[in-house]
Amino acid sequence: MRRRADAPVQRMYRFRMSGLVYLAVTGFLAVAAISSQNNLLFWALGLAVAGIGVSGVISGLGLMGIRVEREPIPDGSAGERMVVRYRVRNTNWLAPVFGLTISEREPSRRRRVRTPWRRCVTRPVAFVTCVRPGQSVVAEARPLATQRGKPEFTDVIVASGFPFGLATKSLRFAQHRTALVYPAPSVLDPRFLEDVGAGSGRDGSTGRIGDNTGDFYGVREYVPGDSMRSISWRASARVGELVVLQNALPAPTRMWVRLHLSGAADPQETEATIGLAAGVLKIAIERGFIVGLLCPEYNLHTLPASGRVGLRRALSRLASLEADAMTDEPHDRAGLPQPGPRELVVTVRPHGDGALDRRRGGGNRLPGRLVTLDSGVVLAGAGGGSVRPERVA
Repeated sequence: MRRRADAPVQRMYRFRMSGLVYLAVTGFLAVAAISSQNNLLFWALGLAVAGIGVSGVISGLGLMGIRVEREPIPDGSAGERMVVRYRVRNTNWLAPVFGLTISEREPSRRRRVRTPWRRCVTRPVAFVTCVRPGQSVVAEARPLATQRGKPEFTDVIVASGFPFGLATKSLRFAQHRTALVYPAPSVLDPRFLEDVGAGSGRDGSTGRIGDNTGDFYGVREYVPGDSMRSISWRASARVGELVVLQNALPAPTRMWVRLHLSGAADPQETEATIGLAAGVLKIAIERGFIVGLLCPEYNLHTLPASGRVGLRRALSRLASLEADAMTDEPHDRAGLPQPGPRELVVTVRPHGDGALDRRRGGGNRLPGRLVTLDSGVVLAGAGGGSVRPERVA
């Protein structure tokens, strides 16, 4: 018979230091009561034994009716709080459960996990005050994402020390789930794309419907606040009321973020370069660009897309980059798309990557407008504030 996903796989019972002291005092009372045959000591011994029963047996039986399921974990970004939700259900008919602590257990050495959650996030901890019989509640933990990656969560621990805190009763639930932690985007000046001659249109302009920047779209009624230059006087004379010309939005610029990591001297510089690429992607999407990602060393790319979907797709690939996946074989990169002649290419590289300069100097130059950003500006600006890179190519 197949076990339910929300059923516990292990029960654990552990006395705390206060519980051990309580047991020692109870034993002392038992010896004293038997030796002296004092009724008051027998009353005290009975109360002490009842406390052990209430703390260990009664609350433990109620805990056995708890079922926990970890919900899908939303993506997060390094340096921000993630949200991990647990659905807690009490299957008991009569017994409520109080004082639950829900946390994640680190994977054991026998269980092979590529990226343990401890490497990317702090320990998620959630609390539930009370779960009535037959009730289902959702507990929320907000751990801090510390590093990009794909953390894997394997085991959920539900513990309770109710009512006296003498012993901790816990259940372990085996539930494997993977999350995504995006790289922390570098803080860049939003105007740097304008500094290199890139607008939201193919001609570098930024326009709205109604501006004289796109193709003719049609006419509409005049609305107070419209520019007098947009009024079509001939059409207005024909219809007997003011109408304005309406132009279509210019086609957005297609931009590629080309990431080079082969010249990184250490992991810190690698992460700074990836963070710079994430910052460029974020600003470009906010400016209305259609953005794609290229990373030749990892044979990785995402096709150009706009909006949150395109940004999420590119950041997901950056979060999944692993150092052991780097390739130097030319034939492995044959399937990578090539930017068009009118597309903007922003190359992000580690600080002082001379190999990239030699490759470009040897005639292997990409078509289109080329801008190179150096991760050294990110390392230099780590103390805070905006970084405004200059066009170097």
